[in-house]
Amino acid sequence: MKIIDRYIIVEFLRAVFVALITFVTVYIIVDLFDNISTFIDKDVGIFTVLLYYLYETPSIIGTIVAPVSVLLACFLSIGNLSRHFEIAGMRTSGMSLYRIVMPVFVVGILVSIFMVFMNETVMIYTNNKKETLKNEKIYKRGSEGKRRGKSLKRRNVYYIGEKNRFYKIGLVDGKTRTLHKISIYTFGKEYRLVERIDAKMAKEKSEERKVKRENEWVFFDGVRRRFKDGFEEAEDFKEYTIILPESIEDFTREQKRIEDMYLNELKTYIDRLKRSGENVIRESVELHCRLSFPFMNFIIVLLGVPLACRVRRSGFVLGFSISLFCSFLYWGFTQTAKALGQVGSLSPYLSAWIPNFSFFVVGILLVMTLEK
Repeated sequence: MKIIDRYIIVEFLRAVFVALITFVTVYIIVDLFDNISTFIDKDVGIFTVLLYYLYETPSIIGTIVAPVSVLLACFLSIGNLSRHFEIAGMRTSGMSLYRIVMPVFVVGILVSIFMVFMNETVMIYTNNKKETLKNEKIYKRGSEGKRRGKSLKRRNVYYIGEKNRFYKIGLVDGKTRTLHKISIYTFGKEYRLVERIDAKMAKEKSEERKVKRENEWVFFDGVRRRFKDGFEEAEDFKEYTIILPESIEDFTREQKRIEDMYLNELKTYIDRLKRSGENVIRESVELHCRLSFPFMNFIIVLLGVPLACRVRRSGFVLGFSISLFCSFLYWGFTQTAKALGQVGSLSPYLSAWIPNFSFFVVGILLVMTLEK
């Protein structure tokens, strides 16, 4: 790597770091003033507040401020090089403008790839920790939830259980320890459906086997179907007893939001919903957006660098304003496409990737004008 490449990369990464710190700080201050009355009312300690925003930071970076920080970094690094005639000096030594800014494009790609991994590791983990902290330390729901656990009612529950079972439940009644309008799907290898049980109601019969994670359930007025080699065997029943690892507490416990699921969990969840005949448009859009959104950082670089190179002629404020406008237009297009995907007007794949493709083309056209 040449000294000039290292110099440009260091300047760009330094600018990204400064921009991230600035935007995250501003976001936390604004959010703190918005929530300070809640923290005071709930008698939340300062350590808990600090821990809450520590858990919140990866989400702020990954879903809000990273693209804008990358855009600002383009102007703080490349823009300064242009304004101080350093780019002009490099060009007089025989370097093309494409070659000068190439390290920034490479870093932009690496930042996007890094954001994919960060969003699927650190951000999901800290989001789950933040939700736990908010429920137990801020809203004090943890201990209260345990005391009231047997009286909880939940509707339209989808639960991924043990031993390759997937539960679809119309109503969970923790007080009577019953499930209403329940379907259990059991999957074999390659998520092939091997058994399905449908019943009007199921009741947890006893609690003697809790230590072994075995719970006796009695199903009423239903049908049991078995699938093998393309054939189906159906058996009606009035009562059917089965031992399951799950207890009523598992079904009354709040489930993960799809936004808080890891990619492998979300893929498994979607696959099981599909095989149970459910509509998975919203979940599929979320899956594709998880993969597409981080690459906004690279596309922002494609948009920002060509305009940053013109800072000396157009002015820093004008160039940055145009880029910021393009970024908000990009963000608005992304959210609109996502909404269209969730209502079924666009396929999940197109709703997630068409904004990236469209602005990628715009970015390439801008890059092609660099030498003009």
